[in-house]
Amino acid sequence: PKILTEAEIAELSAHANDAQPSGPWREALARFAIKEAIYKAVDPFVRRYVGFDEAELLGLSLPEPSTLEV
Repeated sequence: PKILTEAEIAELSAHANDAQPSGPWREALARFAIKEAIYKAVDPFVRRYVGFDEAELLGLSLPEPSTLEV
């Protein structure tokens, strides 16, 4: 609730039973990272606190995780 809006939480909850290996955690972490990037990009211009609830990311489609072979 501190990072995601009610609509984002509902969207993640709807996909909680999907066959994703990491479940909704991967989606939540992606949203956090994107919102943090938005904050860092706009903060110098707006010069005020920009809360996580001011950006809403719905319908986010992440690529499947891949494995790194060395």
